[in-house]
Amino acid sequence: MRNSKVLPAVKAYAVSLREEGKTYSEIVTLCNQIEKSPAVTLDWCKRTLKDVCKTPDKADAEASCIQTITNLALRPEGVTATECYGVIKTLHNFNDYEEYHGLVQDLYKKYKAKVKKTEGVLFRPSSIQPNDAQKSFNRLLELSTYLYEQIEDYLNDYKYDFPDVSTDMVKREIAALTFPELKLMGGVGVRCNYLHNSVEALKSRVEQNVDKQDIVVDNSFVIDTIDNLPF
Repeated sequence: MRNSKVLPAVKAYAVSLREEGKTYSEIVTLCNQIEKSPAVTLDWCKRTLKDVCKTPDKADAEASCIQTITNLALRPEGVTATECYGVIKTLHNFNDYEEYHGLVQDLYKKYKAKVKKTEGVLFRPSSIQPNDAQKSFNRLLELSTYLYEQIEDYLNDYKYDFPDVSTDMVKREIAALTFPELKLMGGVGVRCNYLHNSVEALKSRVEQNVDKQDIVVDNSFVIDTIDNLPF
């Protein structure tokens, strides 16, 4: 078990700052101003304060979120998850969305379950155009089918060239590298770093195939006909 070097008084101060809505970075700066031997770090905050959220007016914030989301969901076009995230972030005063992302998602699920008890509410997928619902849905299916067929063709070629690979994992890698904003499997940076390190390790452990394309040929002197002979 890790022994904390943070003084109890400093820890209490850090907790109170987090309850006020301060970010981890702000907490580190403020705590290190009162402690001679700084022990409050970003890593410490992530471990110790991960379950601490803003407490002042927490009940009011929750009630406001539920009411606001309900009102939005009662509109003809309903409400999207993206809109709900924005409501939660604003009313709970979550200054750093990336830092509170997990908590925002948890609160969204909680509030959604309560709001859905109200008759007439609609949680709409962000991928559907409200005033052109059927057409946007059909187009979405067409696009998905087209991309699937195109990718399947490329996957078949890839599998033919590299028979020992897993097709499912190739699909996952393509998705992660193609859509970096989704941060699939850790994100593009994580995947590229992992893949690069694996390639370097395999190159030193397994004899690599050499294609003709990998062989550099000096084409500076080429004899096409007998007229080109140097004698």
